[in-house]
Amino acid sequence: MGPIPFPGKNRTDSLARVFVGMGVYWLSVIAGGLSMADSHESVLTAATDGAVTTDVQAADSSPSKIDFCNDVLPIMTKLGCNAGACHGAAIGRGGFKLSLYGGNPESDYESIVQELGGRRVNPLHPKASLIYRKPTDDIEHDGGMVLDPDSVAATIVLKWLDQGIEYGKEKTLDRLRITPDQLVVEKLSEPIPLTATAHYSDGTTRDVTQWTTFEPEDRSAIRINEDHSNASVLRKGRHVLVARYATKVVPIEFVAPVFEQDTQKRRQSDGLDFIDANVDRRLEMLGFRTSGDAKDGAFLRRVTLDLTGRLPSVEKTRSFLNSIDSQKRDQLVNELLQSPMFDEHWTRKMAQWLKVDAISQDDDAKNVYQTWIEEQIRRDTSFQEIAWDLVTASGDTRQVGPANFYRTTKGPDEQAEFFSEFFMGSRLRCANCHNHPLDRWTQDDYHGLAAIFAKVELGQVISDKPSGRVIHPVTMEEAQAKIPGETELPTQPSLRIGLASWLTDEGNPYLSRVFVNRLWSHMMGRGLVEPVDDFRATNPATHPQLLDQLARDFAAHDFSLRHTLRSIALSDAYARSSEANQQNNKSPKRAK
Repeated sequence: MGPIPFPGKNRTDSLARVFVGMGVYWLSVIAGGLSMADSHESVLTAATDGAVTTDVQAADSSPSKIDFCNDVLPIMTKLGCNAGACHGAAIGRGGFKLSLYGGNPESDYESIVQELGGRRVNPLHPKASLIYRKPTDDIEHDGGMVLDPDSVAATIVLKWLDQGIEYGKEKTLDRLRITPDQLVVEKLSEPIPLTATAHYSDGTTRDVTQWTTFEPEDRSAIRINEDHSNASVLRKGRHVLVARYATKVVPIEFVAPVFEQDTQKRRQSDGLDFIDANVDRRLEMLGFRTSGDAKDGAFLRRVTLDLTGRLPSVEKTRSFLNSIDSQKRDQLVNELLQSPMFDEHWTRKMAQWLKVDAISQDDDAKNVYQTWIEEQIRRDTSFQEIAWDLVTASGDTRQVGPANFYRTTKGPDEQAEFFSEFFMGSRLRCANCHNHPLDRWTQDDYHGLAAIFAKVELGQVISDKPSGRVIHPVTMEEAQAKIPGETELPTQPSLRIGLASWLTDEGNPYLSRVFVNRLWSHMMGRGLVEPVDDFRATNPATHPQLLDQLARDFAAHDFSLRHTLRSIALSDAYARSSEANQQNNKSPKRAK
């Protein structure tokens, strides 16, 4: 590194700041000499011309070393400084902006240490720093006192300032483990101790419970005691608690049985298919006694409506009710799945999901798209193949049906949002202006995906557009094309081919799980993940093992729509009566 111009050359007893990379080094200048005012092991030499050269050695990585990412940022999140109602708002507050919940540590560090000429920090006199005086209400602060000067948090902030305001690159947070992460609660209102352990890239771990925030999905169901780091379940049912530390969020599931453990005799698991095994296991955990099977008439009406969108005819109703064949329900489902009515109904359903009606003022293109969808349903085309065709399609939209995938939105941003919601079940739109507060998605993910679709020429004819680009709102430069959560994509042979290859790869974690969840939602009235386009760690599936097994079974059967619908329609869970029995008739209305 070459000499760094030193602004205090001709002054005595002055203070100057020297920026080295992401670090800020404060030096006291006394009669032309230099003395270190931070705890970095650095060697600085003052040249006779007033320049300063530096040889920065490795910083101490012992636990006593305080850094911004792993120590200060979690405190700010715990205190609510970077919440949406405070400095984490889109425009900040009081001229000071932080990323929402600390989603962008580098930006936050720059705001605190380097903005406004660095006046928010003063390592020579830590207690004179605005970052300390404001939250302790030593000077006027709209939020009042949020940092107790006598607290451990205040001590850590002061120590960070005194040690030289280090950013923290020696280790990164890999994961957060919460104990317990799932628990069946025997008694309501009893305190449940919570422990949060941070696991770092260097193999070390640390108890970070006191700096972890715990937010109930429903505050009327779970009470949090912040002082003692415990939770109390107040109401029976299934409830989710979200733990947040630094940039990690982890869900915790509490189940308080609605009734005493059910003694109902169930069929042995080895005689059940995986759908009923998983559903019955959850019901047993909640203490529910299942209702009996729906009567033939109710089942006929239900499955005919779900699979064809129509009521059964009078003739079909009579023949089905009069039949004594023990396999008549299986035969009915197979018959409906192969009927023209099924093709029509699921063409409409798929067209709805693909937003065909959003194609305005071009009925020819809309009709071609609809006809293509109908052909895929009729042939029971693999959904994997459908996804590939939609993402990679090009050509005249009045002739090439899947090319209309790019005519249902108004530009690359909307296309990225639609892609993420339909294929990934993720609300990437929440990462447009800031990193997603409840998921892993960053602004780089959002604008990186949009950059892929910026390379598509829109209009009646869909084609590649090499000059297309989107501007990243943080860097104000062209966003680099990338798959969300993955690395940047090569531009050859095509960005869209690269995206489609990733999406349809056997190891893709989204395509199968998202689509079978949509099918489950249609047949059962509610998804295993709800809403169906909001998959995230902090919105866990009600039956995670069932979701995984459905997805694997879907992929093992060539991503067949009919296969998965048949499996659901012939399960005991689907065939149960909607009439309550003596026990579940008394269940709390809000129990999950």
